[in-house]
Order: sequence, then structure tokens, then C-alpha cells
Amino acid sequence: MPDYVTHDSGSMSEYEDGMRRDDTTGKPMFSLMFPKGVPYEEQMITRLAALYARGAEKYGARNHEKSSTEESLAHHEDAFLRHVFKFLMVVEDGEDHGAAVMWNAIAIDLTRRNIKAKQKEAPQEFPLPETETVEEAYNKMMDAYAAQSDIATGLLAPSLHNWWFNPATEHWERTRHDAFCASKNNYKPGACNCKE
Repeated sequence: MPDYVTHDSGSMSEYEDGMRRDDTTGKPMFSLMFPKGVPYEEQMITRLAALYARGAEKYGARNHEKSSTEESLAHHEDAFLRHVFKFLMVVEDGEDHGAAVMWNAIAIDLTRRNIKAKQKEAPQEFPLPETETVEEAYNKMMDAYAAQSDIATGLLAPSLHNWWFNPATEHWERTRHDAFCASKNNYKPGACNCKE
């Protein structure tokens, strides 16, 4: 059995019946999302879940989680605004605009997260000056490093060990320090002073 632990905030609340529990201050209170006196089927969370169910039936479960482009983001933003105005103007056309506002807000937030994740994973690229070929720019970079030069060229990164030219993609890419040093085809002999 896993060796579980019980975390606490360091502050206790004691109730009239003698029960003592960890203080709830600063913790999410999901119970407040369900207004008292509102029937289950009319609760906004229930209506949102129903919208997800209809979407899963129509497009496939979690299809919306694939959204990861600026084009998809713009689509969700447009839909969000349409449903906001229809909700505020109490438009009754058969759609649940209140639930759709929440759905699209979640979709926008998720898409933004997915776009950021893709940007972090994608190799960073540096455009070459029009007057330089790839080989010339590469040689300039490595000559500067070999001479321990502090003069940065347009392609010289703060730490040259962190960048290498990938001949397969013809792009400068961020790489591990040891991977750079081990790649004999990507630096001049004697240029690397790595001691790691």
C-alpha cells in the first residue's frame, strides 16, 4: 500500500460538536458552485456537463482538446462573444447560451495553454542575414566561439553550447550542452572547451 500523507495548512477549525478539521481558508470551494434551491437539471454546472455530452456525441469525446492553433483560438473567441451577447439579451432560440459561454471560456483557456506548450516544444529559429549563406553564418559563429569572442553576431547565442545547426532541417536549434559537444559534425576541431 502506498505511504500516503495528510497535508494541512497549519491552522485548525473546531466545530460546535467537537470536530476539528484543517482550516478551509484559501482553498477552492466547489460547493458554492451549486446554488441552493436550484433543481439539479437547472444547475449551471449540470447544463454545462450536458453541453459537453452533446458535443461528445456530435464530434467525439475530448475532440475540443485538440484545439492548439491561432485559428482554433479565434473560432472559440468568436463563439464566446456571440453566446455572451445572446445570453445577456436573453435570446431564446433553443441553445443554452449561458452554458455555451462557460464552455467557450474553458475552450479559450485550454487552447491558449496548448499554443504555449507547442511554442515551447518547437525549435527556435533565427533568420539568416540576406548577405550570408548558411555555411558562412555557421563559420562566423564557430570562429567567434573558438576565439572566445565576446562580440555577438546576429546568430551568436549567449551560450553557444546551447545551439547547433541541424543540417537536416537547415535551422539553428537549441540542444543539450553535452549533445552539442558530442556532435563532431557541428563544430570545428578544438573549438569546444567543454569540461563536462
